[in-house]
Amino acid sequence: MVVLARTDSGELRLIRFNLDSGTRLGSVTWTPTAEGSQGPQGRAWLLALDGTPVALETDGTGRQWNPDAGPSSISTISLPGSGEVQSAGRVENGRHWISRSEAHILDASGNALAVWEGPIADIAWDRAEDILWILTGTSAQKRWIAATNDGSAPLGEALPSGPNALGG
Repeated sequence: MVVLARTDSGELRLIRFNLDSGTRLGSVTWTPTAEGSQGPQGRAWLLALDGTPVALETDGTGRQWNPDAGPSSISTISLPGSGEVQSAGRVENGRHWISRSEAHILDASGNALAVWEGPIADIAWDRAEDILWILTGTSAQKRWIAATNDGSAPLGEALPSGPNALGG
């Protein structure tokens, strides 16, 4: 298991634990200083691409860590989109999503499967129907949109959810 944490000094840290014993197996720490980064005050999200943890910084910089290759085995990767990252996450079916000026749905390797106009707040997977539910819209008027499993096409009409919906 890997956890993304922020230290008291504003650095980001990926920490690997043994699930059975809770033993800390290793970590890597860095200060977000990439060009355009919001630095130690910026937000960050934990993703996993190709089976390795990736910390996504607010400016869109990805920091991929291979914990089996040692503590300094972190590399900077590019992820799709432009503008500040507003939210991001991993769906139970292995897909990932990044919401910037537009939203990108990615496969488990980080390859783009679909692009949605405008930002999104969350994605949930309906296992029974094998479809994605995408929460989109403004803070005053959010709505759920059913989409194909890869997120490439909407299915039917949007369902209003109210302004307080955060996820599903």
